[in-house]
Amino acid sequence: MNRVGDMGLGLAIFLMFATFGTTSFSGISAVAGGATETTLTWIGVLLLVGACGKSAQVPLQSWLLDAMEGPTPVSALIHAATMVTAGVYLVVRSNFIFELAPNAQTAVVIVATVTLLWGAIIGCAKDDIKKALAGSTMSQIGYMMLGAGLGVAGYAFAIFHLLTHGFFKRPTCSSAPDP
Repeated sequence: MNRVGDMGLGLAIFLMFATFGTTSFSGISAVAGGATETTLTWIGVLLLVGACGKSAQVPLQSWLLDAMEGPTPVSALIHAATMVTAGVYLVVRSNFIFELAPNAQTAVVIVATVTLLWGAIIGCAKDDIKKALAGSTMSQIGYMMLGAGLGVAGYAFAIFHLLTHGFFKRPTCSSAPDP
């Protein structure tokens, strides 16, 4: 699933370079208004595919439940670290593309809504605690992506939830001995 997401992200980068002659966010945001809406929509959709792969969004979500079968410290890092939230950051950081491509922005909202509902269903239906946590994480990332897809009003909420997610899904261990 991650390889499909990587292909989407790679194609988006190639298309950005072919269209704008650069891959830097500042360079693209300065000239993005000169591109056609169709090109920007393709770039936005391909960035969304990349985000879906990294952030376990529908339809590229199945890897997260399988990744939870690993040792608990590894699965805790998947939940609390940047791995699953990288896609949210990508969409928020490329906001200038999504604002100029309303169809791609609508696709983000649709994917996020389906994912947050599907993740909640998975979280409630699984009896394995690690798979239930994976469903919960998927749902929470869906909420973040929904905020990112709502545009200017949602960017701050998406990033705020991204930060708080790292705290409430963090590993709970300490080096202090038990009393």
